[in-house]
Amino acid sequence: MAGTATLLAAVLGAIGRGARSIDDLDAHLPIRRSDIHRTVHRLVLRKLIAREEAGTYQLTAQGVSVLEEGRVLRSGNYRPLTGRRAPNRDSFRQRAWNAMRLQPRFEVDDIVMLARRADDGNAIRSAYRFVDLLKRSGYVAVLPARAERIGSTSGARVFRLVRDTGEIAPMHREKLGVMSDLNTGEDFPCR
Repeated sequence: MAGTATLLAAVLGAIGRGARSIDDLDAHLPIRRSDIHRTVHRLVLRKLIAREEAGTYQLTAQGVSVLEEGRVLRSGNYRPLTGRRAPNRDSFRQRAWNAMRLQPRFEVDDIVMLARRADDGNAIRSAYRFVDLLKRSGYVAVLPARAERIGSTSGARVFRLVRDTGEIAPMHREKLGVMSDLNTGEDFPCR
């Protein structure tokens, strides 16, 4: 069996010469049909070909460019490695972020009350840590007034979300010392 890069080049070249359906590719290329399917999927992910209709494909502008320039396709990662993970949409931090976006002013205890679930562990400590990271990276501001608490002389700190960039919570990348905003693709330093 040929390597992945060879399969990518063969299928891309065959589509460029007019073989547009899986049946055409199967008749034209000495490659197993399952390998053709897998290779077509990889080329679609790389945006070198696009699906016209069920089972029919055509070159994209980028695919035409690759063929015309004779660029070598390589197997493996075709996107830059960013070290970023996909966000967990049901994490405590994501639920806390959603709660912060709903309230113009908030206290950490209020966020914990809205976002906490039974299996979250020490949600209060997690919430204070998350709000501190957001404050250090410029997402959250501390308001000068404190909330009055019964039986307390100092009151609780009140915060305001000043950088609401979207629905996905910013992710702390400790090694880089930044908060990565997955909504905008920007990184903000945690001072």
